[in-house]
Amino acid sequence: MNKNKELVKNTIIIFIGKACTQFITILLLPLYTKYLISSEFGIVDLVITYISLFVPILSLDLEMAAFRFLVDKRKDIEESKRIITTILFTLTVIAIFCTILFIPLSFFLNIKYKYLIYIVIIMSYFSQYFIQVSRGLGKNINYSISCCINGITTVFLNVIFIPVLKMEADGMLLSMIIANIMTISYLFYSLDLKKYISFNAIRLNYLKEILSYSIPLIPNGISWWIVNASDRTIISIMLSVSANGIYAVSNKFSSLFIGVFNVFQLSWAESVSLHVNENDSNRFISNVINIVLKAFTCLGMLLIAVMPIVFRLFIDDKYNAALDNVPILIVAMIFNVAVGLYSAIYIAKKMTKQVMNTSIVSAIVNIIINLLLISYIGLYAASISTLIAYAVMAIYRHFDIKKMIDIHLDRKYMFKSVILMIVIFALFYQKNVYCTIMMILIALVECLLNFKYILKLVKLK
Repeated sequence: MNKNKELVKNTIIIFIGKACTQFITILLLPLYTKYLISSEFGIVDLVITYISLFVPILSLDLEMAAFRFLVDKRKDIEESKRIITTILFTLTVIAIFCTILFIPLSFFLNIKYKYLIYIVIIMSYFSQYFIQVSRGLGKNINYSISCCINGITTVFLNVIFIPVLKMEADGMLLSMIIANIMTISYLFYSLDLKKYISFNAIRLNYLKEILSYSIPLIPNGISWWIVNASDRTIISIMLSVSANGIYAVSNKFSSLFIGVFNVFQLSWAESVSLHVNENDSNRFISNVINIVLKAFTCLGMLLIAVMPIVFRLFIDDKYNAALDNVPILIVAMIFNVAVGLYSAIYIAKKMTKQVMNTSIVSAIVNIIINLLLISYIGLYAASISTLIAYAVMAIYRHFDIKKMIDIHLDRKYMFKSVILMIVIFALFYQKNVYCTIMMILIALVECLLNFKYILKLVKLK
């Protein structure tokens, strides 16, 4: 299949599943902001944030290794069986060991919902593994359906647990546990994974190569967590948990924006891994990067422009302060798009140490700027530090990747985008109807002028 058509096909399939998840995230916002006060929402957001830290650490990022190594061996059932079984065996041993440690330690942990949190971590741990196995085997339809199952289960149970049963954080955590169990069960049976799992297929000698790939991803994952989550911790300590609840709402819209890209990122990572060593790979990669950056820059401008209207439709008035940080975080996510595009190239070339190095630099920048500014400008310190951190990582990776692949970015478009973004920001913070209308008109004109790039993002021809 043509590389572009293959990329489009996989993107559409994955989009169906991920769009379901992203839509549900937005759908749940009115529920959370109505029934949870900002301090409760801040606590839940903090718990979920820390779960995202512990899962890749405990799993040694072996789920990502499963995806990458299965891509190369998806036509060889015996090799796939050895990879799947060996990694699953390793993950199971780690889970048992961690549980044995956790049980006595739990008596000394003064953490609310500690048992629910631990079960969420373990269920997410195995859920992520089976999800990456489905991608590694090229079963993107199964992957997409599993995302839908997870999302639909989560929203259904949250509606039951929070407004009906009057549960709070415990209801949200319980819904996550059940949703992950449903995801694991579906993938295990739909992929017929029992034929890939055999005790005799365990190959401990495979672990050296697999771990040499996955272990550098751990500090990378920690660094990503620092960029994404240190803000919440610093805000909660230096400002308040309620302030973190406000910031969590600000992040939901930028998360939706980057979530749209992450749909593409999944199929992009697979395409680059499959074709990175082909003769025309440089042209293919450079072309796609330019198309995607232009398309998402336009979409980012449009989202900022309509945000004063959209925000008030979805969010309760007590969270109005969250609106001011949204544009900064959306621009941060535009840089994050560039980071993700370049990250797929590192993964394809199995250069996970470079991924780790660039992420660590970004994490350090994020923490330093946040700590320096938060006493002076409050929540703005978190959004600005996030923006600068992603910008540093994107620029660093661009020049590092250029040593391997000749990527030419459209500098004229980049300069024009900076000017337009400054104008949109100036109008946004005026906070009146006329400025909002002007913003929307500017963004719409820019989208229309660059419609061919948005169209190419869909067609990639």
